[in-house]
Amino acid sequence: MLITGIELEHRIKEIFPILAQKHELPKEVGQALMEDLAKFLTQPEPDERVYEKRLQYVEEAFSMLKERLNHSTYPIFFNLFQGEVSALAGKTRGLPEMKRYLTAAFAAAVRKNIIAKTPLTLEQIDALELTLKHLSKKAPTEEQLSECVNALEESGLDTTIRLGERVTEFLQTIEEDEVEGRFF
Repeated sequence: MLITGIELEHRIKEIFPILAQKHELPKEVGQALMEDLAKFLTQPEPDERVYEKRLQYVEEAFSMLKERLNHSTYPIFFNLFQGEVSALAGKTRGLPEMKRYLTAAFAAAVRKNIIAKTPLTLEQIDALELTLKHLSKKAPTEEQLSECVNALEESGLDTTIRLGERVTEFLQTIEEDEVEGRFF
């Protein structure tokens, strides 16, 4: 049974005073320990740990994909890989700037290839492996970011981040309003 953070906090507040009294802890000490325990148990994992865990999933999915490049199940494993990369891209808050940028470029390159029916080329595989290698580093440099983006682009994978047609349409309406003198 899963419980929410709020439920866990309520249960701690119910049980902890009884435990503190049983072990004859001063009220202030018991209160401080209860708050620390509740905070520790209900706080989300640090972003870096979540990112590293997600990166492992991406690496595993990539490994499975590489084994099936010329197999009929390739599209299934590509979709699995693409899903893991998308999940990774959503876990970059608080990470070093170049690592966030590299993750975004990696995700864009993989996302744009999703419509491809043909398997990745060896050059694309090498570019993705290079990017994964640099994503595993604590803080990739700007040179490493540039190296990866160039390798991905040269292999035919587009790293440009586009927001989509709906965003483009929305921006066009804003521009039209500004031209006509209407502002938000």
